[in-house]
Amino acid sequence: CCLTIRGCLWKGSEPTLYLFAANVFSYLFLFVVLAVYLNQCWWPVEDVVKTADPSRDGLISVQTFGERIVLFVLNYIIFGMLEGSSANDAFFLPHSATECAKILWRNGEAVAFYSVKMKGSLCDGTTSQCYLLPVLDTIFVRRKYRRSGLGMKMLDDFCQSFVAEDALGISCPISAAMYQVCQKFLQTYPEEQKRLWEVEAPGDWSQRVNIWLKIQMERAHIVSFWKCSEECYRANCSHAFPHLSCFVLAWGPSVETLLFILSAASHRRVKSEFSPRLGSSEAIIFMFLML
Repeated sequence: CCLTIRGCLWKGSEPTLYLFAANVFSYLFLFVVLAVYLNQCWWPVEDVVKTADPSRDGLISVQTFGERIVLFVLNYIIFGMLEGSSANDAFFLPHSATECAKILWRNGEAVAFYSVKMKGSLCDGTTSQCYLLPVLDTIFVRRKYRRSGLGMKMLDDFCQSFVAEDALGISCPISAAMYQVCQKFLQTYPEEQKRLWEVEAPGDWSQRVNIWLKIQMERAHIVSFWKCSEECYRANCSHAFPHLSCFVLAWGPSVETLLFILSAASHRRVKSEFSPRLGSSEAIIFMFLML
């Protein structure tokens, strides 16, 4: 079973692109895009992201209509439908017609891209809020080109494009793979550790978390887990456990706050599971050793 799908070339536009898809598992209604209709002709997806121009090499800003089509295919089709199968992958909406983006070309093929929300640009079409700092909004490397330093290359290019800025953002949430890239990058370029922040739009200070600090906090080893009854927790464990000092970690989305709320003395081991909430019948107490 095959069908033709009309797609939006960019966010907010009319459907202007036709995609040819085949139902590979009819009982699951799972369709795979096979071709894109351009210039009155059907093109295989892989051909759309290739070029015969030898000058296209490295990171090149997206400017022409053809480059916008390549960006759309990389983002919406290759990442969104063909290669973004991991549950840990982010999901990117189609870029706007004026999105600031760069495509990474290698050996005549578009293999990666990243896009930036410029400082002063509108956060979206429904608010008057503007970004307070440049923000790396989307980034993607094709599966067969991963683990070759392209993520670091694009992150470095982003930082070098805004050398005059005191703070740069990466859109929240950051995937686990991107955190690994950030960690390696910040270890290689320690001068950037104070500049890179995980941000929510528009990027006010209350909406920023320093990425290097967050990485260091997440590297802290949880050496033991304890639990005590709710009654013991309410009584501050003063009778049953008079000598042990414990900590409760309030681990929110930004991993910012350690609350020192309890003193205890003895403890019982529990299985290594993390629960950020205190239940009605027990409190989970965490002892952290910061490296």
